[in-house]
Amino acid sequence: MKKTRKLIAAVLALLLIPALCACEELDSIRSQLPDPPKVDESAAPSEEIPEPAESEPVESQAPETPAVPEDDGTRVFVSFSSDMKESYDPQNGTELILTFSSVVPKVTIAGADEAAEKINNALGLIEETYYTGNDYGYGTATGYNMMLELAEDNYSYVVGNKLEGVPLQLSASRTVSVSRADSAVVSFLYSDYEFTGGVHGNYGTRSFVFDTQTGELLTLDNLSADPAALKEVLLTKMQAAIDEDKDGYYSNHVDPSLDLASALPALLREGSWNLTDAGLEIFSSLYELGPYAAGITEFTIPYDELGGVLDSKWIPAAKSGSGSLSISPMDTVDDGTVEIAARVTADADGQEYCLKAEGTVYDVTISRGMFAEQFYKNMDIWHASVLSDNAVQLQLTLPEGLPDTMISYTDAAGETHELFVTGNESGIQLTDPSSVQAVG
Repeated sequence: MKKTRKLIAAVLALLLIPALCACEELDSIRSQLPDPPKVDESAAPSEEIPEPAESEPVESQAPETPAVPEDDGTRVFVSFSSDMKESYDPQNGTELILTFSSVVPKVTIAGADEAAEKINNALGLIEETYYTGNDYGYGTATGYNMMLELAEDNYSYVVGNKLEGVPLQLSASRTVSVSRADSAVVSFLYSDYEFTGGVHGNYGTRSFVFDTQTGELLTLDNLSADPAALKEVLLTKMQAAIDEDKDGYYSNHVDPSLDLASALPALLREGSWNLTDAGLEIFSSLYELGPYAAGITEFTIPYDELGGVLDSKWIPAAKSGSGSLSISPMDTVDDGTVEIAARVTADADGQEYCLKAEGTVYDVTISRGMFAEQFYKNMDIWHASVLSDNAVQLQLTLPEGLPDTMISYTDAAGETHELFVTGNESGIQLTDPSSVQAVG
């Protein structure tokens, strides 16, 4: 994931997210949203966060690692819709000056409709924050109207002064991915990119982690019966990761002159932590720990190093079993022979296929993108926490050239498997990416 985030700016700047016929759905969401709450201008007291030890490590009892929860059968499905707006110059209406795109996830939790509804209401407000710039309690954003005003001002300035080589097109784009989905939590990573002129654009990541049983948005304090102890351990682990990595990742991401005693505690804020399958992740903003070129700096503290300070309910349940995926035309599958867990439309005019799990596979994700030496993902369109001897009815148009759809999943051991959907009208298959090569 460290390498992935460093490519965010380049990928988002090159790839504009295609609209998946979601405009009406997003407009419907917006029409039902409340007005933004009034913001209390009075300063709220800030919580004191312990500073990491500068010399001697924090001495504490070594608590036993909490037992890993068992899978209670909860199944989480996430679908994604996208929206893009294009705006043209105010003078002639012919010059594209702004692209503004976003992705909105929608959650379905088998047997937990109320929790899913609560999560989806929050996700709708997060989207509305991005679109309007209003504060609904989920952070702030530039908003479409402000971006359009900036784009029109930029156009007037560049054209009015007859400047050469200055970009006329500004852009804002958002993608969303699921970093964990199971019986305890569903974790989302929102990746935003903005270009408002200058040498380069800016990008950032924000996380939202929800309790799949209650639908509540979790805070860092919700993760432990002793939040102060949890934060102390996190800071100690982050400091140790930097100290122990003199010539590797952190040496390239963290400014050696930085006052870590002040910088690291600042990362323990809402939106900058995440629960993944691997552990509790903490990440910085651009420029926070190093220069722009260093990108976003990440720390992942494995769950087995958080025993005694992280409540066991937030540790991923043990995974078991084995399985694989196969794909075939839907009309070749006999009715009633396979359970259809979901129906996913990638292309409304496409053919229908059966993506079937033989056995059990986890974290199944369907993504769209483009292939050029490697696969550049535009967006995820669907995610399932687990498929087990059931299937997805996938409506898809097979490309004439290089693949544009990837299916990924993990096995019980946590290994990720990636497969392209390839073929033509006479046949379809899942193909190992290593066998696909760009032509020309």
